[in-house]
Order: sequence, then C-alpha cells, then structure tokens
Amino acid sequence: MFENMSLARRLPVLLALLLWGLFFNPAFAQEGPEHHAESDRYWADLAKSYPAFVVDQSQLRVAAANELNALGEWGPVLDWPHIPVSAAHLPDGRILTWASNDEEGFPGGQPEFTYAAAWDPSDESFKMVPHNSHDMFCAHQVMLEDGDVLVMGGRNTVKLVSKYDYETDTWITQEPMADSRWYPTAVALPNNEVMIAIGSGGSNNPEIWNDLSGWRKLTGVDLNGPILNFSGYYEHNWWPLFHVAPNGQVFHSGPTPDMHYIDVEGEGSITKVGPQITDWYPKHGTTVMYEEGKILTAGGAIAGGNTASSNRAMIIDLTSGTPVVREIASMTHARKFQNGVPLPTGEVLVIGGNTSGIKFNDSGTILTPEIFDPVTETWSQMADMAIPRNYHSVALLMTDGRVWTGGGGLCGVGCAANHIDAQIFSPPYL
Repeated sequence: MFENMSLARRLPVLLALLLWGLFFNPAFAQEGPEHHAESDRYWADLAKSYPAFVVDQSQLRVAAANELNALGEWGPVLDWPHIPVSAAHLPDGRILTWASNDEEGFPGGQPEFTYAAAWDPSDESFKMVPHNSHDMFCAHQVMLEDGDVLVMGGRNTVKLVSKYDYETDTWITQEPMADSRWYPTAVALPNNEVMIAIGSGGSNNPEIWNDLSGWRKLTGVDLNGPILNFSGYYEHNWWPLFHVAPNGQVFHSGPTPDMHYIDVEGEGSITKVGPQITDWYPKHGTTVMYEEGKILTAGGAIAGGNTASSNRAMIIDLTSGTPVVREIASMTHARKFQNGVPLPTGEVLVIGGNTSGIKFNDSGTILTPEIFDPVTETWSQMADMAIPRNYHSVALLMTDGRVWTGGGGLCGVGCAANHIDAQIFSPPYL
C-alpha cells in the first residue's frame, strides 16, 4: 500500500518514521556492535521507502570549452560490478574497490565474503578479486610502503585482518587483532607500522600492527575519557579522526569535542591539546591533511545531537606543535557524507554529500563539487556531476591527476540510493 501512495501523502509518514527512529528506536540508545547492526538495518530498510532523487540533466552546470580551466569536466558514468563502498589507489594506477557479501546490500551474519574488483583505467577493464573469508564492509584500510593494502575489521564486528598484494592480486590473511572492530580508524605510521582504534566492539586501547611482530596494544592509552565518554554525541565510537602530525605522533582532531596527541612509543600515552569544539560536530564531514601539519575540516553535522548538515569549515595548524584552530569561510553548500580529495596543487576537492544529513537518502543531494584554495582560503564551485554521491560513497586521486568517485547506498535491492557506478572528474588544472 505504501508504495502506491503519492509523494505528498508519503512524506508525512516518512517524517514520522524518521522522528521515531531518531528519538524512540532502541537501536539508537547504545552503540555496541549489536545496536550498530540494528541501526544499520533500520536505516537501510527505511531507505527503501524514499523516493528516488531525479537529476534534471538540463539544469546541470556543464563547462563550455572556454570554461574548462575554471570549472573542470566530468567524464561519462561508468558501470561498476558492485557498489564501491571502499577503495584504494594501487601503485600501478589501478583502483581496488569492494562492497560487502552482497553487491548492493549488506546482509547480516555469514558468510565472511566480500565482492571486490581491481579496475584498470587504461582499458577500463575489471579483474574480479573477491575475498572468500573476510566481509570487509566498513572495515578500515591503509596503504603500506610496499603498496599493499591492509584491511582491518569490518562487518559482523570481527578481528579479521587481510592484506591485498597488488602484484599478485591476492588477499592474504594476517594475524587477527586482539579486539573486534567495525567502523574503526587506522593510520599508517612513519615507521611502516599501523595504528587502529575504536570502532564498534573495540576496546578503549588502540592497537599497533607490525609486519614482523604482529599486533600489540597501547596499554598506556585509554580512550574512554578522551573520546568514548562523549555519549551525548551520536556515533561517538565510529571513525575517530586521526592524522600523523609533524612531530611523529598521531593527532586526534575529533569529531568529538576534545583534541589529543597520541604517542605510540612503548605502551603509549595520550595528551589533551588545543581548544574544545562544542558548537559544531563534523561527524560524516571531510577531514583532509592538505599540507604537512595543516588539516582542513569541512561539513558534517550541525551539533552532537543535531544530525542535519553543516557548511562550516576550519583549519587546524600543527606546524608549531600546539594546534591552532581557525574557522574559515564556509562552503557554499551544507554537506554530510561527502568526500574530500587532496589535489597535487595543494587544493582540496570536496565531492557529493547531502543537506538532509540522512543516511541512505539522496534528498538534498549536492551535485556541485567545491575546491578549497589554501592560499586564499576560499571555495570555488566546479562543474556538476551526474550521480548523487552520499552515504557509502568514496573518492580518490588517480595517477594522471583526475579524480575518481563512485558508490553510495548499499541498502539492498529496491533502494533508490544505490549507485552501482562511478564517474571521473578532470579538475581545472587538466
């Protein structure tokens, strides 16, 4: 019956369901792994009742021949064998992408399987490289010095770790972590070790991976008070923001209010630094180190209890050791679920996102990318893309200077927010 309602009649019902989910659904009362899975299922099921976002091709901002060096240009939409939720740019120029144990959804439980493929831009061919023993949906990955990709945790809240050998196109099982983690954050360290922390199911302590000695815990770093204790901020244990600072330590910039330096030597230690950010919650925004020691944060949620999208932006400068935070000109468009890509010019390209801040929902989609200029600290709007890129989308810089972006959705058959495709942007410098 609901599917046959007019849009005008459906909207009040959708709003009521959304408000119930935000304020009354027990899936949002806690953020343990079982509630994480329940929350995902709830939002994905609700998404199947959302109307599709219709792109008016006649209204797209397309650069004329004499505007390409100002607006850039988008290539055609490319079909993909699965929704590319995660991606890595391999040293040989190919792009490795993966989804979950379903090409366009993430069914719970077994099997531990992932649809994955390596795409070659030289001839636009795919090599299917599925992983038969690890569902890597919303795991976290880093690229090691040798170009291999290390993937940790994932769907079902697992301890599993896998390495992708790009020279042989094979997945290699690694020693598992001590803790199960889903939606964690990992960062490659200057000594080729890897630090990972938090995520659903994770403990209060980060873990360090070494290719020779395996995993060890940073028992001197307790993240409960610094990060996990901010229970008034939704999803406070998902995707902490980490970057390697010029002093060699790991800098935690949020999205919860406090900032910290994490020293990974020995048992580790953590030190609170910088100001506390309480009037903005850049959750599901974009945070990019665009220059050594300089971090751009833009968009995300308005506040810890307000999931609507923000257009605010700030720079965190670590070059003097002590973080200096400055709010800068806001983006033209409020965005959540967007992707930020550092460009070889030192600029940052921000792609996609929506104004509603609702998962698996293309309403309020922003088709116009923006480029941040670090010299003038201003934003410029680019040519419009043809496909929404919101929750579960990804973007990265290619070897030839173009920017690849794809995905969005993964909410199952019949979900209008599913985008099993990709598109490539040629920035103005090309």
